[in-house]
Amino acid sequence: MIEWLIAPWIYPFMRAAFTMIILLGLLGGMAGTIVVTQRTALQVESLAHALLPGLILAYLWMGRSTWSLMLGGVFAVILTRLLSFAFSLHQRTDHTTGSAIVIGFNFSLGLLLLSLYRNELPISLDHFILGDLLAVSATDNGFAAIVVMMLFILLILFYSPVKVFLFDASYAARRGWPHLFTRIVLEVVISIATILSFQAVGLVLTLALMIIPAATAQLIAKHLWQMFLLGGILGALEGITGLVIAYHMDLPSTPPIIMISVAVYTLLLLQQRLYSKI
Repeated sequence: MIEWLIAPWIYPFMRAAFTMIILLGLLGGMAGTIVVTQRTALQVESLAHALLPGLILAYLWMGRSTWSLMLGGVFAVILTRLLSFAFSLHQRTDHTTGSAIVIGFNFSLGLLLLSLYRNELPISLDHFILGDLLAVSATDNGFAAIVVMMLFILLILFYSPVKVFLFDASYAARRGWPHLFTRIVLEVVISIATILSFQAVGLVLTLALMIIPAATAQLIAKHLWQMFLLGGILGALEGITGLVIAYHMDLPSTPPIIMISVAVYTLLLLQQRLYSKI
């Protein structure tokens, strides 16, 4: 059993993948707690799809690096927000409708760019959809570690205002706390987590990596800080387990990670349902 667990660690690319999935588990658990608490999971899924054209342009112009993807993702996020706001200015178009139009446009533009520049891109559509966890580098891991550390420090320093904002934004505004600034910071955190997760698990499963551990933590946590902590730990442990299974069964890395996460959530949910009936 011990040899079964240790075997993947002898390869440098697997050690890099393990490091990244641990960091993404921690990051996704913390960012996912924000998303689950605010009940904006579908918005995050939409954001992941809206990133596609910005990420492709980053690949074309600056190559494959964490910094280039971050710049491309930021460009896509800003474009999405500006166009959504512009469309929602019309009195017959609400904000969600405007966002849906822009996201549909962004994803279609991304697919068009993939078709036009398929010979110039170092990766295929499958990599955008499913990610490429085994291709992460030490630089990618270093950048992700910095982001995780910064987010952890921010949550410690500003835990009280974040807690109030997540559960009662109107009360936070009445208290004079920086409502708009807090919302912007949290949205930036979610966007960064989405962009970093994209490299490892792709556009489709980014949402699952962020949401499922946080939703599982919500079942057992009694306080928000426990949800942040448990979400990160669960995300890291489930990522390691799924990656080990993928290695031994010669499978793509992402599906086992998500399946393990869903299994843990389902078992815990059933256990609580059964316990409540006793």
